[in-house]
Amino acid sequence: MDIKIGEMAKHHRPHEPACMIAHGMINKFADIIGHCDLLGERVEPNSETSRRVHMIREIATKCVAELREHERQAKAG
Repeated sequence: MDIKIGEMAKHHRPHEPACMIAHGMINKFADIIGHCDLLGERVEPNSETSRRVHMIREIATKCVAELREHERQAKAG
């Protein structure tokens, strides 16, 4: 089946994600964010490791926001 991104919204059910790839990626980034939160509790505050964990978490959070916007646009079709 050859469906364009804008047409995905026409083929999904009301409670189904418009873009399964974006949905899967959001779940993976949520895992990364959760692991960063757990690591952040175990590292020395204000250390280089702490800064890097925070940076990874921020990047993952921004990716989630971009993917959610992509899903919103796909649903709007």
